Amino acid sequence: MQIGIIAAMKTEGATLGATDGKLWAGATYTLRVSGPGQTNARQAAQLLLRDGCDALLCWGVAGALNPRLGAGTLVLAESVTTEQAGDFNCDRALNETLFERLQAAPNLHRGRVLSMETPLMRAGDKAAAGTRMNSIAVDMESAAVARTAQASGVGFAAVRAISDEVNFDVPAAALAGLNDDGSTSAAAVLTALCKHPREFRALLSLARRFQRAEQSLRQAARWLRDT
Repeated sequence: MQIGIIAAMKTEGATLGATDGKLWAGATYTLRVSGPGQTNARQAAQLLLRDGCDALLCWGVAGALNPRLGAGTLVLAESVTTEQAGDFNCDRALNETLFERLQAAPNLHRGRVLSMETPLMRAGDKAAAGTRMNSIAVDMESAAVARTAQASGVGFAAVRAISDEVNFDVPAAALAGLNDDGSTSAAAVLTALCKHPREFRALLSLARRFQRAEQSLRQAARWLRDT
């Protein structure tokens, strides 16, 4: 099996340690950093399928929609849902293999992941979405990748690590540094902070949460390998 892995940001992809390599029982992977959002994710997924991948995996951080999920919690999606297009089921066999590999994680949760066109920033919006959509986490890319996999008849799965709890308000300055190619711009973040200096503490707090999420992803990447 050749698994195409889609990560929205370069920092997320870096947790895998390499852009391609071996996984379990002879499976291999190829990574593409898509940039944030569903359009970018769909294009990356299509390129991976053209390169011969026969399964797709979304990889990266997500926001929590359930109060049980703290920063660094690993989430293995059982399905992906959207407000417009309904549910996309994850591949059962691939998911069971991922669960067997990741179950050693002390904070692994399985459940439905909500995928949206725009990020959920405010605590109240996250809590309401979690209840309304019966979902435990939210991202911006999984639905596009799931839809692409379904249309091509290949398996799909998603592994996420929580970067912001349901009761955490994400500062607007954090989005200012996200570039369309998956890179980040410190200068853009500083410019945004100059306009909204009160967000400084929240931004530092979010950075610590991202570090916990990325640490969980690095550990997950090690568990997915035989060595």
